[in-house]
Parts: sequence; C-alpha cells; structure tokens
Amino acid sequence: MGFFRTLLIFFIFYCVFKFVLRPFLEAAQKKPAEKPNDQIPSLTDKIVPCPTCGTYNPTKQALFADGNYYCNLACVAGKKQETN
Repeated sequence: MGFFRTLLIFFIFYCVFKFVLRPFLEAAQKKPAEKPNDQIPSLTDKIVPCPTCGTYNPTKQALFADGNYYCNLACVAGKKQETN
C-alpha cells in the first residue's frame, strides 16, 4: 500500500505542476513585446551632418529639405535665409 500511496502523491504533484504552476512559470519567462521606436537610431541608420550648424543626426530624426538633412526647423530656415 505504501507504493501506491507514493505513486498517488507523485501523480498529484505532477498534475498540480502541469495544470496550475506551469502556465504561471511560462508567462513569467516570456518577455514583453517591444514596440518599435522610430526615434531610436539603429545600427544601420545613416548619420548625416546638418549643413547649417554641423550637428550630426540619424536620418530618421533629421529633417529632409532642399536635398539636405537638417537637425531642426531653425536650421532649415537659417539655410533658406542665407541663400536668399
């Protein structure tokens, strides 16, 4: 009878682990899905200088105007004022 009691105890522990604890452990191990962020430059993103102030910026963050990449609107306006 001791063998069947031990077997029954192991079976109960197995069922508790499989159906109760295992889903919680798997959920804890999963990493949350990361949202893609276009503001973070990647390793393949090209870094370009602003022709007005010389600041280097990733192309994803820079403003493209008149065939050049600028760091902000003030530099775009400054460049247009210089050429007029």
